[in-house]
Amino acid sequence: MGENEKDESVSPTTIFDVLAHAHRRVVLARLRADGPCEFAALTDAVARHEDETPVERLRVSLRHHHLPKLEDSEFVRCDAGRVVPTERCAAVDPYLALVEDE
Repeated sequence: MGENEKDESVSPTTIFDVLAHAHRRVVLARLRADGPCEFAALTDAVARHEDETPVERLRVSLRHHHLPKLEDSEFVRCDAGRVVPTERCAAVDPYLALVEDE
């Protein structure tokens, strides 16, 4: 690797940490399948998988906990109500395939 190149590999520990919560798995699966989408669409996707939590609570949880964690780990970029997967997001594909049926 050259001195100006950045190591884009993602450690398994980081991937497992990001995928530890079902809401983040749903968000990443949706983004991998459909590409960038609006925050409201992600909230709806998570709500379809979550029967017991009120939608407003999901919205707050996504906005203040799960999306910041994904952004800090550089899997997504949040911009004006849109969530955009980064190139690094592809690293979760093999792991998402293992938990898809959950």
